[in-house]
Amino acid sequence: MIETTSAVGETKDTFLINLKFILTDRGLKQDDLAELLGVSSQGVSNLLNKPGGISTETIDRVANSLKLSGPDMCSKDFRVKYLSKKD
Repeated sequence: MIETTSAVGETKDTFLINLKFILTDRGLKQDDLAELLGVSSQGVSNLLNKPGGISTETIDRVANSLKLSGPDMCSKDFRVKYLSKKD
């Protein structure tokens, strides 16, 4: 099945919402994520604030750096699943 442009945009938006949730939950700052990814703080800032160009490779790289899966982080029910695993 081919995703439509709006579905892809929605997936990226969901990923960013979940990424911000994880950063907050783990007490990580943008600088911490930058260090995990081996990129500049500006690179992480661009990722979080100008999401238009997020590729599936970037999603997987970010997820892997946080010991998570890219598809899970793109899921709308990610937070529920994540929080249930913490208990």
